Amino acid sequence: MYDQREKALRDHEWRLAAAREEGEKIGEARGVVLGRIQILQSILSMTVSSEAALRDATTEQLIEIEADLQRIARARGQA
Repeated sequence: MYDQREKALRDHEWRLAAAREEGEKIGEARGVVLGRIQILQSILSMTVSSEAALRDATTEQLIEIEADLQRIARARGQA
């Protein structure tokens, strides 16, 4: 009985650690995209969005914003 409880606790701790690690990876990826958005806005002489302003956007929305900014940058480079 004790061994089963101990195993259940270890399994629970492992699941928590795995979830925490996944959350950290997602947060890190979002931070990278946020940074690229801010750099592109700066390069394009746009108002740079604060992290707080972009925080509520989903990762997909952030990637879309970055792609739009890259398209603008490319278009300006071709003009």
